Amino acid sequence: METIRIFILEDELIVGENIRLLLNEIGYNCADPVCTKKEALEVLSQQAFDIALLDINLFGENDGIKVAEFINESLKIPFIFLTSNADKQTVDSAKKTRPGAYLIKPFNKEDLYTAIEVALHNSVKSQEMLPAESHFETPILKDSFFIKVGTRYIKQQIGEITYFESDGKYIVLYTKEEKSYTIRSGIDDLLSKCKDYGFMQIHRSFCVNVNYIKEISYDHLVILNKHVPIGRLYRDEVMKVINKLY
Repeated sequence: METIRIFILEDELIVGENIRLLLNEIGYNCADPVCTKKEALEVLSQQAFDIALLDINLFGENDGIKVAEFINESLKIPFIFLTSNADKQTVDSAKKTRPGAYLIKPFNKEDLYTAIEVALHNSVKSQEMLPAESHFETPILKDSFFIKVGTRYIKQQIGEITYFESDGKYIVLYTKEEKSYTIRSGIDDLLSKCKDYGFMQIHRSFCVNVNYIKEISYDHLVILNKHVPIGRLYRDEVMKVINKLY
């Protein structure tokens, strides 16, 4: 199973932890549950998730719906509502946010798995049906990326990125100011955007900006005091791009 990262909002800590354990048994990757709207917005703004499980009623308030509205506006990931209250007014309010599913407590592991997989599948299909975005033939500010962090887009000069590391669906960018950003991208796609700025792939999971290399050893190189591995298949290409004195 491709690792799916799941966010959990549940005001009963024991219930939230039980949900996390059930999902881990299935094979999902779950962050620690949070129990308030404030915590939810903070975590969702700082970390990347594939899907969210949201308890609608948090300490008597329908704050789960407010979190869903934030997800729709800023994150564009599917979410599933969890509730023990299935009254018509609550359902009508929840429907307006277009949840991927609606689970009534108590539910079991099979219910969770089915709801999550269907919500993820439908989310992918709905994205495929959207009209293609229009792009400038030549990007404006082509020497920079604007990286989404929470509800903001932060400008990052491409030439000041020292290296990036792929973890399947996500990539972590590291900068010369020793900051890091997690984005959703494939390593080949990002490398194609960065090649003109001195980037090359040195490992199946790592690409580096050769301008920041300080030292090269047999199986790794050093960038800003960070040791980055060199894959056996990439070593010859790495040695070709540097000026060597003997």
